[in-house]
Parts: sequence; C-alpha cells; structure tokens
Amino acid sequence: MLKRGRRKQGNYHLYPNTQIMLHEHYSVADGKHSNIKIDALFGDKLHEKMCKMYAENSFMDEKFYKHLIGQGRDVWMSAEEAIVLGLADQIIPQSKRGGFRKIRGEHLKSPPPEAKLKKVIESLNKRLLREPQPFEIKVNMLNRSTNGIK
Repeated sequence: MLKRGRRKQGNYHLYPNTQIMLHEHYSVADGKHSNIKIDALFGDKLHEKMCKMYAENSFMDEKFYKHLIGQGRDVWMSAEEAIVLGLADQIIPQSKRGGFRKIRGEHLKSPPPEAKLKKVIESLNKRLLREPQPFEIKVNMLNRSTNGIK
C-alpha cells in the first residue's frame, strides 16, 4: 500500500483499527556463489529504494527508515502512528470515504510537534528492539519539504 512511489496528497486514508507493517524485504538465494552475490546486491538496492520511497512520502528521512526496518524484524504501528510519521493522511469512519485532498495538504504543511513524534519513535523502538538502543530524533531527520507530494 505505501510503497507505490510518489503520491498525491489526500489519497491515503486509514480506518480506525488499521495496522501498518513496515518490513525488510525477504528473499532466498541459492546456486553459484556469484549468483548469490548478485542477489545480495539486488537486495541491498531494493532496501535502499524502499527506504527512499518511505522518506519521500513521509515526514522522516531515509536514515530513520533504514534504522527502523533494517533490524530484520517486522514493525507494526497503529493508524495514529502512521499519520504522525506522515505515512498516511487521516483516519476516516467506515461510513465516510474520500474528499480529503485539501486536508492532506494542510497536514503536510506542518510536521507534528517534536515531542509527539519522539513519543511515537520511542514506542516503535521499544517494540523493535529487545535491548532498547536510543535513536534520537534530530530536526534534520524531518523532511521539511513535501518532497514532490502534490
């Protein structure tokens, strides 16, 4: 759902009980050593591309996503957390759909308060790491532009 590349504002709505999973790609390689090396290089490129796409379509940068999904574990988040990170636009009631393009534009004009963003990141780190290692939020990690989101 989220890896479709550049998107238009207002297109990503979640229902209240939606859960989002970010994960590292999965592949299996066998055969000659040279083929396994090629598959590994392709996997590295795919990982870079996924992180770049997430960064282009959210408030966070590539470094954040490399850290988050580079742990080799699935990362689950609620709809509210996805919205704070900028991966989605709005939670909508199941009885209503569409018509939120203007709201999406307003949502991306100003990133969430740093304290709220830090709380979401700390929550993700606790779920991700067995022995939590701090991942400090820095102002330069926030994408301050919309990175092509229209």
